[in-house]
Amino acid sequence: PDQDSLWLELIPNDSLPEAFTFEPAGGRGAVKSVLQWIPECRDLTPELLGKEYQFSFKVMDDVCYTALGDTLNFTVSVADILLDLEKFIPTNVITPNNDGLNEYFEIPDLPVDNCAGQFQSVRIYNRWGTEVFVTTDRDFKWYGENVLAGQYYYVIDYTNKDFNGPISVLY
Repeated sequence: PDQDSLWLELIPNDSLPEAFTFEPAGGRGAVKSVLQWIPECRDLTPELLGKEYQFSFKVMDDVCYTALGDTLNFTVSVADILLDLEKFIPTNVITPNNDGLNEYFEIPDLPVDNCAGQFQSVRIYNRWGTEVFVTTDRDFKWYGENVLAGQYYYVIDYTNKDFNGPISVLY
């Protein structure tokens, strides 16, 4: 309220992440600055478990005879995004007969990539193990081109895990 000059700074410590931005700032009566940080996989533990970072800020009013100040401490917890391929079940019957229903096989809600596993590809095999379709596009659609009616199998490849299941093609 007295419009004194204020100074805001980050107090260094050993738990700060590598890549963040914060500029100390000064102002009259009020002061603010932006802390910007987008956590990356390297900000987790080597086992990709969560990790906590401590940020401490100090604001000082040193115009008075006795300097006054206050600190603000907060903790940021970061953790890997859960990758659970078991929670979704794609449509497993397609009827590519141009009736507008179940014309193609797709998996619209593939889990997002995380530090432990990134999407690689989708592969479709016939019952003899011959690959009939492959794509690295996570927004794929397979229309069952050039295949006979029957049972097929898909494999969704992530860097750390595969997910698979059957697809029936009916005409």
